[in-house]
Amino acid sequence: MRPAVRGTDDTEELPLTALSLDLLRLDDIRQYEVSARAHSGFPLSSKEFAGEANDQEWKFYVHSTDTTVALRARLAMETPDASYVVDAVVRYRSATPFTAEPPVLQDFLNDEAMPTLYPFIREALHESGRKIRAEARFPRT
Repeated sequence: MRPAVRGTDDTEELPLTALSLDLLRLDDIRQYEVSARAHSGFPLSSKEFAGEANDQEWKFYVHSTDTTVALRARLAMETPDASYVVDAVVRYRSATPFTAEPPVLQDFLNDEAMPTLYPFIREALHESGRKIRAEARFPRT
């Protein structure tokens, strides 16, 4: 059985699907930083950049109140020819106050918020790379 979200009046127990589809509505997607920097027009040497794979560092931040849930994701990535940073947030809002147990919130973030935010991060990464004529090799989902 999946964890459940309890309404603030504790009279009704709402399953995770009710949290994602009935309570929370997408409110905003915003980018805080999008940057790409070419490595002086020359690829890094193999000593400076080990391997063919991209060096990626993801950081995630979660903010929730009784009416909002926000997931902020920051990707810093190094490739042989450029460095990239994309920092973006997706916010959901509810007209009805709610409380979510941590496993329910984590499921929502993994099943709803990140799949919503990921295409915006991917597009920002590729667009910034295109502008500096560098290829941002991003793993497929």
